Amino acid sequence: YNIIFIAPLAVILFAFYLRLRLLQLPHWYDEALTLHYVRQEFPRMLQLVFADLHIPAYYVILYAWIRLVGQSSVMTGALSLLLGCLTAGLVYRLGKEFVNQAAGVLAAALYWVSWSAIYYSTETRMYQLLAVWASLAAVLLLRWARGSSSAGWWWVVINALGFATHTLY
Repeated sequence: YNIIFIAPLAVILFAFYLRLRLLQLPHWYDEALTLHYVRQEFPRMLQLVFADLHIPAYYVILYAWIRLVGQSSVMTGALSLLLGCLTAGLVYRLGKEFVNQAAGVLAAALYWVSWSAIYYSTETRMYQLLAVWASLAAVLLLRWARGSSSAGWWWVVINALGFATHTLY
């Protein structure tokens, strides 16, 4: 086995363990407020979100998520954990397409152990979804720059979703 694959795998398993441990911590105020919003009926949730000057994309996704998997602390945080895994995959893809496979593996491993990535992939807030949109937009921009016309259209759609997730996107 090649060390370039074994070492990142060990890092990923350790970082995943850290994330699972952090999912068990109690929610803080903004997370509790987010959960309060998504536990309402859908029209009321949207009313609360807009009144709080937020943009609804993450809340709509979390609203559907908790109805599928439940409302426990671990399950509500699991959405961000899955989004963190998706972001790591997109960071790998970006490194691979921009440089080579080894760079992709290293980039994903570094992302996976960064404190901000660990923190935001366990928080029941929209920040990890923003990382997904930004990473996917970067991959699509690279493909668009290399001549893929369909990537340009998808880049526009993904960035629109980013703006629908947070005002600072």
